[in-house]
Amino acid sequence: MTQVPVIDISGFATGDAATRAAIAKKVDDTFRQIGFLTLTGHGVPTDAIGDAFAKAHEFFRLPEDVKAKFAPPALDIFRGFNSSATQRSGSSHNKGLPPDLRENYMMSRIDVEDPYFRRPEFGNTYAPNHWPETPAGYREAWERFYREMNGLADRFMHICATALGLEETWFDDKTDKSSSTCVANHYPSQPDAPLPGQLRAGAHSDVGSITLLLQERAMGGLQVLGKDEQWHDVVTPRDAVIVNVGDLLAQWTNDRWVSTKHRVVNPPREYAATDRMSLSFFQHPNYDAMVECVPTCTGPGNPPKYEPIWAGTHMHRRMMRAREWKKVDAA
Repeated sequence: MTQVPVIDISGFATGDAATRAAIAKKVDDTFRQIGFLTLTGHGVPTDAIGDAFAKAHEFFRLPEDVKAKFAPPALDIFRGFNSSATQRSGSSHNKGLPPDLRENYMMSRIDVEDPYFRRPEFGNTYAPNHWPETPAGYREAWERFYREMNGLADRFMHICATALGLEETWFDDKTDKSSSTCVANHYPSQPDAPLPGQLRAGAHSDVGSITLLLQERAMGGLQVLGKDEQWHDVVTPRDAVIVNVGDLLAQWTNDRWVSTKHRVVNPPREYAATDRMSLSFFQHPNYDAMVECVPTCTGPGNPPKYEPIWAGTHMHRRMMRAREWKKVDAA
């Protein structure tokens, strides 16, 4: 499989048992092959999507010194604005290459009042969000978008559990206190040619359970590495959501499902004056969720491949590598 299939999941909520089973099987088949698919019938309101894109565009049009006021207050707090060429996706995969040509704004869990989120072993995983003061309405639009995408992630994990032959709610207690992150990625125009090997986002796989992505149609977009070892453009219907398997879900399934490398390429030089935006929701399980082989993905002749690991330990390590890419190169 070299293309990313489109799957309408609306019938999982409203259909009969046969419809639900058929949707789950499509997800299983696709995730076994390429680890990427495109969702329609996902239930996220179009105005919530449109408002999030609009406010993100307003924010990134602000002067650099204004955006910089909302930078993360500490290196290990993944909230706030990161300027272009300060991070490198898949840092270990891309060792020695320049950082990504993208800037982004990151937010995470909204409700962190429960004492669970203040446990000292979690560090800054559940730190408060670092909201910009401008543009007006940014926080309101993005809190709504976060809730909608979090709800979609929960619904989709029910499909995943069904596809794996588990109880539909199997993942619920592993994601109900998630540290999921919502990111607006802005890929600026490129008046100067990129450095050798430099991309808008270098080749990488995602760190968590699943990623949900909405992207604008523009030159210089998402590509997925197919089983043919070729890079394939991912073009989606308007307001469709791309979903892909992250490394933790691949480990949970003992590599039954694949966490596929992907990247964001530069526009051809004749289109270098164009920019691009994407909105990502990275579902990160609860910090203390133990990621170990699910019972339906192991058996005689197929032992677990990975040692159990706390989800938060895995995620923190990987996300810090993206920021400390110079240390990775020096190691």
